[in-house]
Amino acid sequence: MVGEGAYSKVYQAVCKDTGEVVALKNISKKYTDSQYFQQEVEAMLYIQERGGHPRVITLHEHFEDGDSYVLILDFIRGGELFDHLIEMGAYSEMDASRIVREVASALLFLHGIGLVHADLKPENILLTTTRRGDSVVKVADFGTAIFVGNDSDTTVTNKNKLQPEKVYGAPTPAYSPPESILRTSPIQPSMDMWSLGVILFIMLTGCHPYDVSGESTDVEIEDRIKDTKYKIPINDPGIAGHLSKSAKDLITKLMNRDCTKRLTAYQMLQHPWVQGE
Repeated sequence: MVGEGAYSKVYQAVCKDTGEVVALKNISKKYTDSQYFQQEVEAMLYIQERGGHPRVITLHEHFEDGDSYVLILDFIRGGELFDHLIEMGAYSEMDASRIVREVASALLFLHGIGLVHADLKPENILLTTTRRGDSVVKVADFGTAIFVGNDSDTTVTNKNKLQPEKVYGAPTPAYSPPESILRTSPIQPSMDMWSLGVILFIMLTGCHPYDVSGESTDVEIEDRIKDTKYKIPINDPGIAGHLSKSAKDLITKLMNRDCTKRLTAYQMLQHPWVQGE
C-alpha cells in the first residue's frame, strides 16, 4: 500500500498485459454512493471519451470487487504540488513557469470539452518526480467537476451524468474567486483561472495572497476575498519584490476580480511570462 485516505486505500500495481505501473485505488462501497465519488468517475470517463490529455490523470479502468469499487489510475511518483511547496518552499520563476504552463494546457483541454475542474489547488496537482527541474504535471481529483459546455457530440454519453449547468459554490474557498464565494455567478472556466493565479502566487512567494501569515481562519480568508478593498500583496517588496514585472502582470490578470476580464487558459498560454520571453 502506498497511500491511505479516509475512504480509500491506494496500492501500486503492474498491468500484466503492458507491464505499466499503475495505481489501484480501492474504495469501500459504503462510500461510493456519494455525489463526490460519482461525479469524479463520470467526469474521468467523459475525459477519456474525449481522448484524454497528457497533463490530466488517466482512469484506465474501473470495476467492482466484492465490497469495494476499484479505480485503475496513473501511478504518480512525485506526490502533490502542495507537499513540494511545504518541503522545499517557493519555486524559481523558470520552474514555476513550466509547471503552470502544463496546468494551463490541461485547463485549455478541459474547458474546451466543457468541463470546469472547480477545485484546483496544490493538493490536486500531482508531479511525476520529486525533482523540480523535470517533473511532469497531472491534474487530478474531479469530484467537483462541472459540465458547462454545449457539446453536441451524441457519441459522448457520460456528460449527461455530470452536474447540470449553473451550479453555484466554492468547494475550497481559499482558492475560489469572489463571485463563487458570494454566489453571484455560477461556476465557469474563469473560476479555474483564478485558482491557478492563487497557486502561482504561492509558488513564487511561498505564501497565500489572502493569508500571508499562514495563520488565518477559513472565515478570515473568505472575508478578504470578498472584500473589494483588500489588495493582494503583489507589490509588497517584502513578499513579491523579487518577482519580475511579467510574473506580477500574469498573476494580476489571472486574479482579476471581474471574471469577464480574467485571462482564459488560451490567453494565459500566450502570455510572455509563460512563453519564457
